Amino acid sequence: MAARTTYRRFFAGLAAGLLAGAAAGSLARPFSTGMFFREIAAEAKAIPVISAGPAVFPGGVAAAVPVSLLPSPDPEAAAAAAVVVFQAAEPWMELVDVLPADSLAAAGKGLSFRLENGIARVALYGGDAPLPQGVLFHAVTRLEPGIPPGTAGGFAALDGGSAADAGALPVPLAFEGPGVTLQEVGGQHAGDYVPDWRVSVSELLRLIQFYNTGTFHCAGGTEDGFAPGPGDGTCMPHDADYAPQDWSISLSELLRVIQFYNAGCYGPMADTEDGFAPCPFYPAS
Repeated sequence: MAARTTYRRFFAGLAAGLLAGAAAGSLARPFSTGMFFREIAAEAKAIPVISAGPAVFPGGVAAAVPVSLLPSPDPEAAAAAAVVVFQAAEPWMELVDVLPADSLAAAGKGLSFRLENGIARVALYGGDAPLPQGVLFHAVTRLEPGIPPGTAGGFAALDGGSAADAGALPVPLAFEGPGVTLQEVGGQHAGDYVPDWRVSVSELLRLIQFYNTGTFHCAGGTEDGFAPGPGDGTCMPHDADYAPQDWSISLSELLRVIQFYNAGCYGPMADTEDGFAPCPFYPAS
């Protein structure tokens, strides 16, 4: 019995290592999981399904789209390791990063990936326990601004995706999901007065101007509806003036806008101090 367990773990580790190596591009020649798995006989099993989304984001942001393992109807077909190969299906979507979910580490799993020419090869591996159901990782995707709200786009699976169960036997893998839907235009930060979910140098300098003068006020006809110095305070307060709202930009409030500038973009996020978050940001839970 001990010998059987040892062999099972050996082959499970071998499969996981090969999967990880293929995704990270560490092998000397292209690796086909089909070539490896065809040498192992296995009974037909239910197909694990990896799903991207659903997620709703504004155009112009770098959105962290959740990629999840859906519940399997057959517990014996649970994948212990997998390689997911995919790319954005729309020209206004650009894959820029892959971020592991906390559930992976909690399950004793690791993640490695290679992102090249818009194609992501993600390996999930480690031990013979099943991969956790739910979000496995986030596909950070930059969404082009100016696309009509309501437009939806997803991800396309490519050859090379596969999975292995705890016995290192082949398990087919399906990749699907609704992907991303662009939300209605509007709701940008008041400091983003050329509304594109990015803080430009000129927009940042405008906030620095308010910080240097010590106060600001409402002023119709300006680029952002405000002007430095004391004056009218009857308009909607500036989004950067929140801690407290006192018609003055403090250092911490200025640093928050600098954070958006450094991140390259920002987006709406409930339950933060100002209702926004730097990219990449996640759907509100």
